[in-house]
Amino acid sequence: MSRTRTSTKLEQLIEEAEKDNRCIVGITPQDAARLRRAASAGKLISPFPRLYVKESSWTNLNLRERSLYICKGLQRLHPNWVFAGLSAALVHGLPVTYSMLTPVCVATSYKAHERNQKGIIRIIVEKDEHTTVNGLKATSLERTVFDCLRILDFPHGLAVADSALHKAGKTRDWLVTQMDAMPRNCKGYSHALATALWADPRAESRGESIARGRMLLLGYELPDLQVAVPNKIEGGFYYGDFGWKRPNGLLLGELDGRDKYTDPEMTDGKSAAEVMADERLRESRVSAAQATVMRFSFKDMMLDEQFRRILDTYGVPRASREYYRDGGARFAPTLAGTAI
Repeated sequence: MSRTRTSTKLEQLIEEAEKDNRCIVGITPQDAARLRRAASAGKLISPFPRLYVKESSWTNLNLRERSLYICKGLQRLHPNWVFAGLSAALVHGLPVTYSMLTPVCVATSYKAHERNQKGIIRIIVEKDEHTTVNGLKATSLERTVFDCLRILDFPHGLAVADSALHKAGKTRDWLVTQMDAMPRNCKGYSHALATALWADPRAESRGESIARGRMLLLGYELPDLQVAVPNKIEGGFYYGDFGWKRPNGLLLGELDGRDKYTDPEMTDGKSAAEVMADERLRESRVSAAQATVMRFSFKDMMLDEQFRRILDTYGVPRASREYYRDGGARFAPTLAGTAI
């Protein structure tokens, strides 16, 4: 085959992959050889076995987008694969920590006897009706949540559970019923069920869910979410991420993050200075309603002693053991999940 024809075919493979937002794959032995030669020549990079991409394109992707590129490339190579666990969570659009997106998780069965391979781990999934999301096959939403909750620690699992409820438009009782119906011989079953018992679809971000989980782990009372405070001057309401009723007035908790000042979807086109000015005005209106605002960062909430000092200083109520039992209906949250 002439060099020109080979170059044209390579360009075609690259163009098709970029159009589909996936890694480049060679289905035929000839195409696979072309891609290997292009990678050896420095024209492409290989972020995963048998998958290729232009370095300039790869550099512009965040970690979540890179993982989706890899999954889409693998689906092209293996049309019958069904993604599971944290990879399925990615497919469903659930919030999982970037560092947990590798290796790729694929569903298998007891009878298949398929082994893990480089970059791939297999999760035994039986009697599940998989779904297809944006061209990717994944375990059902409820099975995906179960597999995530049983391996993630409580705060990160809570973020997945909250998001799943929000996306599905379901209640906590629905999720608990689904988790209770999962195979009880799976490692981490009790942990998954315990996490589901604290899920709340009102959480608006992964960070808020993790913060709530951290509060519970440290022994504080469960806050109310998206708490409305009346604006007594202009009318309407302000909303706080978290809220606790105290004898001396309402306490609002606010998780601060960089996105609040830089993400166009959250700033509504305003500059960082304008957003901060709005916050100051907002807090002055909140104080007029006899409410106190407690602010903390993601870094604050991940440090036990630092977070305790903040919560105690503002008077967040601590929970009793009886609070966690809730008549035997709830389980106290636990820190760590378990390996699959």
